[in-house]
Amino acid sequence: VALDKLVGVLIGRAGTDGKDMRQAGSVKTLTSAEAVEAHAVLREGLLALYRALWEGMRAFATDQRMPGEHGQALATLHLLLRDAQERHPALYSVLKWVAKKEGVTPTARRISEERAVPLFQQRRAMIKACQATERTLGACVALSIAYHLLPTAAARVAMGKSLRPLAEHMHVSDKYAALTLAARGFFAPGYGRDPAKMFPDSILSAALGDFGYEVHDALPKGGGGLQQAKVALPILEIPARYAMVC
Repeated sequence: VALDKLVGVLIGRAGTDGKDMRQAGSVKTLTSAEAVEAHAVLREGLLALYRALWEGMRAFATDQRMPGEHGQALATLHLLLRDAQERHPALYSVLKWVAKKEGVTPTARRISEERAVPLFQQRRAMIKACQATERTLGACVALSIAYHLLPTAAARVAMGKSLRPLAEHMHVSDKYAALTLAARGFFAPGYGRDPAKMFPDSILSAALGDFGYEVHDALPKGGGGLQQAKVALPILEIPARYAMVC
C-alpha cells in the first residue's frame, strides 16, 4: 500500500527539464505538505521491507525466494526509473547510476516483465540483494521528492548535474547517506523557493552559480598519484561550489 502511494505521488508528473524548458513555469511542483507525506510513506515502506527481510531470513531453509515485498519494491523502482527516463532526464541521470551501482536494474526489469521474484542458493546472497533494493529505493525516492520540490527547470538540471558524479563514483557503502543528505540541502526548508529570494549560501545557489570552469577540469587526466583525489571529487565538488559563493 505504501509503495502504491509513492507511485501516485511521484510518477506521471509532466517533465520540466531537458529539451522543452518552456514547460517549467506551468508545471505544478510538490508542495511541502505533499513532500512530508511522501517521506512518511517512504519510511513506512522501508520499515515493511526490513520486517519482510527478517521473516525471509528465518524462513530461508524452506523458501529461497526473495521476499515478495522486495519484489514489489523493485517493480516500483522500475516504474520510477522508466518515468524519469521519459519525462525527467536530469533526474534520470542520477537515478540510473544509483540503481546500476547497486546492481538492481536487471532484476527490477525482470520482475516487472515476468512478475516473479528470483530464487537464491545462499541466504547471504538473498540478504545482500534485499539490502541493495532497500538502499536503492530509499535513495531514488528521496532524490525524486527533492527534484519535484524544486521550482524551476534550471534548478532541476543543476541538481542532476551536481549529484551525478557522486552517484556514479562514490562507494556504495557511503552513497545512500550522502545522496539523501545532499538531496535535502537542495530544497532546504527555511530558504525561499523563489530563486530571486534564495539565500546565497544554499546548496542550490552554489549549484546554479556559473563559475567559469568545472571542478573536473582542474584535475589532470590519467592515473598515477591523483587517483585518491579523483575518488574524492564527487564528495568534494558540491562543498567546493558552496565555498565559492560564501
